[in-house]
Amino acid sequence: YYKSTNRFKDAREYTPKVGDAAIFVNTSSFNTSRQHTSIVLKVEGDTITTIGGNEQGRLRVKAQKLVYGEKGLVGYGILQ
Repeated sequence: YYKSTNRFKDAREYTPKVGDAAIFVNTSSFNTSRQHTSIVLKVEGDTITTIGGNEQGRLRVKAQKLVYGEKGLVGYGILQ
């Protein structure tokens, strides 16, 4: 969807903003679709904090480095 509406930003070229959708691929065995999105809650230095739903049956807040490929991070869907 984000690519088709020209709102996808590659994680190698974009610093996310609060509210963006962080897009992951091949994140874990519980993710049968092989894709997952989480919402960016905070950006601080080289770390983002996201919240994701349906992660082992619950919501999960996690922090991770802003590194392409780290834990499957490939890009962001932007709001505008």
